[in-house]
Amino acid sequence: MKKLYIIKVGSTFSSALETLGNIDDWVTNALGALAVLIEVVDVKQQSPLPSPEECNGADQFCRTG
Repeated sequence: MKKLYIIKVGSTFSSALETLGNIDDWVTNALGALAVLIEVVDVKQQSPLPSPEECNGADQFCRTG
């Protein structure tokens, strides 16, 4: 199955976070049901980026924050 990687490089304001969730949540919700697996990579929390082999054939990347 192909993936959509959301590269999260930050967060929204704490006041918005409490009521609306975080930016990656907004993107995921706006996309709705997709026929791809969505994987959030939070680089601020030192989550490793996917290797080139993991990205081979990835449909899209999205950077947030």
